[in-house]
Amino acid sequence: MHHLSLLTALFESVLVFDETGAVLQRSGLPVDISNVLLDERMQSLRSRLEDCVAGTSFEAHFSINNRERTRWRGVPYATDDGVRAAALGIEGSFGKVSRTRLAGSEFDFVLANMRQGFLRRSAKGAIAYVNKYLANQFELTPEEVMGRHIGEFMPGAKNQEGQYEAEFVTQSGVRRRAIVSTAPLVGARGRVSGYIDVVTDITADHAFRTKLVAEVQKMSHLAYTDSLTGQANRTEFQSELERLTSLDPPEPFGLVMVDLDQFKEVNDQFGHSAGDEVLVEFASRLRLAVRDSDLVARLGGDEFAILLSGAPKEIAAEFVSRLIDRLSFKMTLGDEIVQVGASVGWAHSDDGAAKIFQSADRRMYRDKRKRKGA
Repeated sequence: MHHLSLLTALFESVLVFDETGAVLQRSGLPVDISNVLLDERMQSLRSRLEDCVAGTSFEAHFSINNRERTRWRGVPYATDDGVRAAALGIEGSFGKVSRTRLAGSEFDFVLANMRQGFLRRSAKGAIAYVNKYLANQFELTPEEVMGRHIGEFMPGAKNQEGQYEAEFVTQSGVRRRAIVSTAPLVGARGRVSGYIDVVTDITADHAFRTKLVAEVQKMSHLAYTDSLTGQANRTEFQSELERLTSLDPPEPFGLVMVDLDQFKEVNDQFGHSAGDEVLVEFASRLRLAVRDSDLVARLGGDEFAILLSGAPKEIAAEFVSRLIDRLSFKMTLGDEIVQVGASVGWAHSDDGAAKIFQSADRRMYRDKRKRKGA
């Protein structure tokens, strides 16, 4: 859909009319038409005008009051109140103000001082006109831009009507972001002779939005990530567990609870920084032991959990048997070599998804008691 301001810039007169044909708004030179569908002089355009309100743009060369045929452009439009309407741009003089004056000095004044880029190009992409504002954005003068191909400055320029976001490149290679509104220029025989583009620089806004999205993503990541180990935290674990238990139809999954043995003694003997080293190494080994689709989470302290999504019970059992061997390793802390081990308990959704956490946690503590008594 065209912006009304664009039609106003391109045509001497603009009428906005509703589906009954009644003119709701006027701009530019006065036109003695109050209803475009009932005016006898407009009968040959009636079907096009009705289609325009329904959503179809048109362009025609037409004349009223026995004047010279000029270009008439109709585009769908919606009023501020949401009323379905159409806007009709008309070339030609209908009042005492001369068309030459508006299309000449006043039009040039608007283009020279508008805070948007404006250019006209041929059907093959050669720039025939560019206003000073856009030329400055390209880091050139208008004379240096005209005659060059649009692709040199706007590689993503489209040869079709509409609005889109694209990059444009300055003479020094700086890439900027813009909203581009494009409309075809149609000759008397209906052929597209070129295009006009209104270019609105949104580089600062785009950079702000990009930075904001990155910050939100970073904050979201931090909200669900354990800051020490880089794995998921309890919040992310609970969210994923709730998702898996609420699937309909249900999918099989396993839950493995893991707790480091004698971790308090490590902290007491070597200090909390050494304890952190053990936790980071332990979490890394857990991550390497699982699939990319599985979730490793630190629930707090030295307690970890693994969610094996989509894993049948026999696969989960096989995984746990291999995991136990991987969780026994030695680390050098200070001048001593410390044996690291862990207690493991697991459960599967086949045995009841609703209480799978309690089942796995209970079995893990049962394993821990056995290891202490061994």
